[in-house]
Parts: sequence; C-alpha cells; structure tokens
Amino acid sequence: MKKTCLLICLALVVSCGGSSETAPTTTPTTTVAPAVTITTPTTTTTTTVAPAATTTTPTTTVAPAVTTTTPTTTTTTTVAPATTTTPTTTTTTVALTSNDAKIDLINFSATPTSDLMSWVDFASNKMAERTANILIVAYNIGEYLGGEIPGMPFNSNEIVLSQSQIDLLIAQIEEWMLNDPCMGRNEERGHLNEELESYRFWLENGADTSTQRGLCERTRFVMMAWKDGQPTWDLQRFLVHELYHAFQRDIENDCNDIIDRMGSGEYVHAVVEGAADYFTFFTTDEIYTDEDRKNYDRIGYRNPVNTLLQDATGLMNEDDTNDVTGSGIATRAAVMLRLMVEKGWLSHESILDGSFHHNCARAELNPSNPDFVFAWENWFRIEEQNGVYKFEDSVLNN
Repeated sequence: MKKTCLLICLALVVSCGGSSETAPTTTPTTTVAPAVTITTPTTTTTTTVAPAATTTTPTTTVAPAVTTTTPTTTTTTTVAPATTTTPTTTTTTVALTSNDAKIDLINFSATPTSDLMSWVDFASNKMAERTANILIVAYNIGEYLGGEIPGMPFNSNEIVLSQSQIDLLIAQIEEWMLNDPCMGRNEERGHLNEELESYRFWLENGADTSTQRGLCERTRFVMMAWKDGQPTWDLQRFLVHELYHAFQRDIENDCNDIIDRMGSGEYVHAVVEGAADYFTFFTTDEIYTDEDRKNYDRIGYRNPVNTLLQDATGLMNEDDTNDVTGSGIATRAAVMLRLMVEKGWLSHESILDGSFHHNCARAELNPSNPDFVFAWENWFRIEEQNGVYKFEDSVLNN
C-alpha cells in the first residue's frame, strides 16, 4: 500500500515547471497564464453535469530551464449550496498547467473561484519548477461545535454541505484521481478507496480540514475548510501555506528515507512547516492590498519580516515558552529560518522558489549542523522598538 504523507497546518495561518537540481541565488520567474473556465450555475441539488473539455493555448513565459507544454483546462460541475444564506457556488475544476504538471481546484465554498485561483497562480509562479499534479478542494463549514473528531486531527463544526453535495464532491475527487497517471493505476485502487473514505468521513463530520496529502511523489491533494466570511488575509495565508506543502518536492520521495537514517526528530517537522510559513508570509504580502489592510484593521502593517516576528512574539506570550515546537510551530520555525537567512546561512530565494526542497537540501538542517543548532536555540531573541520587531543585535553579531 502506498505510504501517504499527511501534513497538517498546525498554526491557523491562514497558510508551473522545469528541472533545476541546485538552489539558485536569484529567484527564477515562471509566469504561466492560467486558463480558467467557469460556468454560471443554475440552482440545483443533485444534478451532475458532464465535464466539458476545453483546450486553449495560453501565452507562456518561462525561465530557460523550463519546458512548457500546452495546458488543458477542464470545467466540471456546477452545484447550488446547501443553505439559502450562502451565495450560489460555482463548483468547477480549473487547471494551471506547466511542464505537464497541473493544479486543479474544486471549489464548494462561497469564496469566488477567481479569487482562489489568482492566489494559487501567484504562488505557483514563484516556483523554480513544479513536477506534481495538485488537486485543491475547498468547502465551507459552519460554527465550531467543540472537540476533535475521534481519530482525526480536525475539529467538529456545523455541516454546511448537503449530502448530495458531499456525494458529488467525492465523485469529482475520484474522477480526478482515476485520471491521474499514478493514482489511476489498478494497483493503487485500494489506496484510492482508503483516501476517499477519509475525505467522506471529514466532510460528513464537519471537519475543519487543513491538510496536504502526498498521494504519490507527483500527485498531491490539498483539502481546506473554512467558515464563510473569513478575512482575506487569513484565507490567503491558509491557502498559500497548504499549497506550498504540495510544492515541496522532497516530502514524498527518497529524501524522507535519508532523513530517517540520520535520526529524525521534531526538527524535521519544524523545518517543513517553517519553510511553508516563511513562503506564506512573503508571498501573501505581495497579494494583500492596502485596501484589504484598511478593511481588516491592519493599518499598522509594515512588512512581512516585522509581521512574522510580531506574530511569533504573540505566540510565545500566549503559551509562555520559547520552544520552537510550541503553539504555532510553523510561525516559530519560520522565524528560526529567517534568523539563518539574516546570518547568511540559508538562502531566502531558495525558500521562495522552492529549490530548498530539491536534492534533499533540507536534510542539512539537523542537530549536527552548528548553524542550525544556534538558530534553534536563539530564534526567540526578538526585540521591539516603536512597533518595529527585529532580532537582537547580540544574536546577529554573534
């Protein structure tokens, strides 16, 4: 049975390509024009509309190392939401394609598909390369009901989707997987069925899912649930964080075995989560607008580094611990990586373009690396002056 990697966004941070095997010193730019086809739905409950396949040829600008193929865009099904208070939802599969690697979105949330895909497109174009097919599933949940779902790292919430919508969503996920070169193989059928059972269980229990699953080395699945009306900033961070996990090439290949042989520990999870949050803070800084900051009372915003250090300080004050593995591990670990960047021990660009996750480069961040140990033990040494957060001079000059 296929080993499945489950990554959970541990902080509520709301958190296409060729081949490059070394970490670049500058950030390559890959611009892929997404082909988006959205059908305007009519109100319905159980009707399933057969996909209409459309092939378009976008204008694509790619870095020299990238091979680009003509993408296909598929539009699948339109359904109406379960409640009359939620706007009519366009449920569609939208593809961004580069080098035969697609990002597909099935949107059962009230957030406009065009918004979600623009954020996905922006984050995707940061990557030096993309090799995995990614399916993103988005849906809304209601009020928090309290307590974790037994056996699952998700909390229980009111269920917004109707049973017919859940059935339709599962059918669409299954169709996508059957068309995937890896998951569609006969020998993966048992693995596929197990995955679908988990997704159905989450949906039928109102799970607040925030997960990326490595189904195969080049097949990734992202599932996210949120309450309608969540601030744009939180939604962007939520989506971009989970999407970056799907971009992390080395979390579903032989790199895991290499790290296991070195003696895996909490630091392994911290590095993976920290890189995702580091990418998230810097990328969403470019997406988030001044109007958004005004609307969501973020007028005092300065820059992504300041916000990252400020958020980490808040987390330390909440649980009164300086451990990297405390609450909000992703943000704490992102600060640790930022300290290594400012000390010149780690490339900022390699995290932002994903090349940090090529050739198992992250394996170098382990307890036998004195630079990593220093960052692990001193990441929390942050000071604030007049609203400006920065590392203490003694840490940077040590």
